[in-house]
Amino acid sequence: MSDKLLNDIKGSIMQMQDHMKTAYEKLSQEIVTGSSPDGSVKIMLTATNEFKDIEISKDAVQGGFVEFKERVKAAFQDVTKRLQETTQAKTLELLQGMPVPEDIRNLQLDDEDEGSGTGRLQ
Repeated sequence: MSDKLLNDIKGSIMQMQDHMKTAYEKLSQEIVTGSSPDGSVKIMLTATNEFKDIEISKDAVQGGFVEFKERVKAAFQDVTKRLQETTQAKTLELLQGMPVPEDIRNLQLDDEDEGSGTGRLQ
């Protein structure tokens, strides 16, 4: 491999690290909310899975402890699903925005190492 190509690879890796750091910082500011089906319990987390808040209305405790527990469980399941969707979408957005130098994109690989038989990075 040429020195230029190695420098391009090193530069790309450093840019990717910067992009990932920026993305993580943005995700830490993104608030994801999940709620019970009746809306009486809401749980808020950041997209980096940090607990922010929980809102419980008086209606949430109607019907007793078992129903309250089910509402909290449903809100947690909802926020977990939304959190996964948010992080997947933001990660995909990040990956699509990463610049990959042409020399690296066209880098030839051994077919046995690459697995798909194309011999190119995709």
